[in-house]
Amino acid sequence: MGVLRLSHVDITVTDLDLACAYYTNVIGMVEVERSAGSAYLKCWDEADHHSLRLTYAPRVGFDLMSFKVERPDDLADFEDAVTRYGFPVQRISRGTSVGQGESIRFDTPSGHPMELVHDVRKVGASLPKLNPRPFVFSPPPGGGGALRAGDQPGARPPGIAPPRMDHVDDLDQAG
Repeated sequence: MGVLRLSHVDITVTDLDLACAYYTNVIGMVEVERSAGSAYLKCWDEADHHSLRLTYAPRVGFDLMSFKVERPDDLADFEDAVTRYGFPVQRISRGTSVGQGESIRFDTPSGHPMELVHDVRKVGASLPKLNPRPFVFSPPPGGGGALRAGDQPGARPPGIAPPRMDHVDDLDQAG
């Protein structure tokens, strides 16, 4: 039973288009998919569907942190462990969340929603793992500066362009 790494973080934003522009042009993430009210982004070296979900809401907030587990059976093991500690666990069916399979959700002692997932849809990274060519950004056809999944294989996004999102800070004030 083990947690491998951060899978994704879900946050709410008051202006979805402006937030997408910030995360693609300044941070340098790649927009993978957009659905009614949500946008899914990832960093250029991530193979999983997304590492950040932006959802429109009337106020800015933190919705969820999701971590990827090592094996499918780990979900049941963690569900039992979390339940033994007295926290209710919700099972999320495959297909309920975009880009991922079955998961479990529960609140941490600080009250933040946490999710554990094993099966995440793979969309591929921007560069091959073996002998990648140099990373030079040139804006995609049509301008705009933002790189969208599938626009230019091997193109480096603008901005900071982190290779992957590997942590989340959850800062709470004791009260």
